[in-house]
Amino acid sequence: MYRIALEQGFCSKSRKSLAPATIASMIAPLRSLYKWGSDPNVGIFAHNPTTSLQTPKVPVNSKNHYLTKREVIQLLNQLRKQGSRDYLIGITLVLLGLRVSELVSIEWRHFHTDPSETSIWLTVMEGKGGKQREVKVPQTLWYMLKQLPLDSRKLKKRQDPNQRLFPFTIRQVERIIQQAREQSHLEKKVTPHWLRHTNATLALLHGASL
Repeated sequence: MYRIALEQGFCSKSRKSLAPATIASMIAPLRSLYKWGSDPNVGIFAHNPTTSLQTPKVPVNSKNHYLTKREVIQLLNQLRKQGSRDYLIGITLVLLGLRVSELVSIEWRHFHTDPSETSIWLTVMEGKGGKQREVKVPQTLWYMLKQLPLDSRKLKKRQDPNQRLFPFTIRQVERIIQQAREQSHLEKKVTPHWLRHTNATLALLHGASL
């Protein structure tokens, strides 16, 4: 019954078939919800009806402005050589799929846990159109962010709620990524927005919601 209801939900009002990307984006949040709710420690759902759903194959459409996994590793390795903050800028852009304007606006108060206190979430304050959205933060990334170096010239104390994680301008972040691209000898003209496309491309191929 659950599966029938889910599959019937993937039809438009005109009864036309939805695009694979649309279906994948609808399945992803349902899959996350039921996976979380059916966890023995949560116990909201007795079963997870999404386990039998197949995510359709989705064609990639980022105008080729994305990096392969190998290229991402190559770029991140160079960013690590440039410094821990540069590395965290790069890996945050890739893992969270943020725009540069969103990245430089992050403050510690924008992070919060879910009701079960099992996951860390980021409220993105400058989404497209002035809207807010919630982005799940991987535990490994959260641990690294908490180790951000303290710049005593700019910051009063570590993790002040109103403190920005990356006190840079958009142009400064662009230069950091440009320097890493040049030093790592990538042929692609990588910009910070490419890292957002890279996140979207890899996530879409794995059925995540964009």
